[in-house]
Amino acid sequence: DNARPHVLADDLEVAAAGCADGWAIKLVNQPAQNPDLNCLDLGFFASIQSLQSKTIPRTPDELIKEALQSFQASTAVSLNKTFLTLQHVMEHILKNEGRNNYRLGHLHKEKLIHADELPVSLSCDGLTLALAQQAAAALSFSISTTPVDVPDTTSVTVVSEFDPFY
Repeated sequence: DNARPHVLADDLEVAAAGCADGWAIKLVNQPAQNPDLNCLDLGFFASIQSLQSKTIPRTPDELIKEALQSFQASTAVSLNKTFLTLQHVMEHILKNEGRNNYRLGHLHKEKLIHADELPVSLSCDGLTLALAQQAAAALSFSISTTPVDVPDTTSVTVVSEFDPFY
């Protein structure tokens, strides 16, 4: 979403803190978010909204209480359905080379639930796998690292561009 960070990726004080006590924490820029890949939007918010809409909270405390009750009423099956939808969306994005002009087919999740055959993950075909590998190869070229000297003479590597495989 390209929101401005609270600190820069090459902030020396933060880089030093990330190396304290044997840690190797590195800051990277977050990539822009595709709303179609947001699990909360894909299912969880809709689920909470449908559960919460049965009452009308009148105060912020009542709203928080309703949201917590809706969260607690969520089931593993509803979360599984959301993640299956996410995987289905990912497959279509790959098949359309990153474009969002795809139409999702039905997974018939309710039918699979009734047959006790709802999977926890989806398989993809060879074409989708090849497209994913091609996309990964295209992204992996963008690594850029620069050693940074930190006051305690520790050397830190700051990653200045996003690389999902770093």
